[in-house]
Amino acid sequence: MYNYNTITTVELELTTRCNAACPQCGRNLSGGATISNLPLDTWTLKQIKNVFVPKFVKQLEVIYLCGTYGDPLIAKEIIPIISYFKSINPNVQVSAHTNGSVRNAHFFTELATVIDCVIFGIDGLEDTNHLYRRNCNWNKIIHNASAFINAGGDAKWDYIVFKHNQHQVK
Repeated sequence: MYNYNTITTVELELTTRCNAACPQCGRNLSGGATISNLPLDTWTLKQIKNVFVPKFVKQLEVIYLCGTYGDPLIAKEIIPIISYFKSINPNVQVSAHTNGSVRNAHFFTELATVIDCVIFGIDGLEDTNHLYRRNCNWNKIIHNASAFINAGGDAKWDYIVFKHNQHQVK
């Protein structure tokens, strides 16, 4: 049983929306249509403030914005949400996972000023990434990641190895 007062790490799914159609993702049917019983929803800043009250946010050490069903960077209010967490607890470490092909360079430049780390899910190079990360544009990913890094953002590359991209690991 969890004790509310001892929780220091939270994994938060900000949205169930995603631009990609990865074949093994639980949100769609083998890379096709979104499953019919998945509600497409996104947290708002108001909802976050109602659930993540200051007393709770102050005790947190880490917030992972991960997507089991969605890409957290699609959440319309992600920057205000992260800013809220940081305004209550400047020491909380906030990271997000993304396929990198959502939004634009301006957004990623602004994101670099509020978040501690972005983990880019890029599974190969230009000629292989799209084989699994369907609907993701390589040039946009690289443009966005570069903007984030050039703005001082801490970026990590998360790479799923498949037979079709294993030769590109080095």
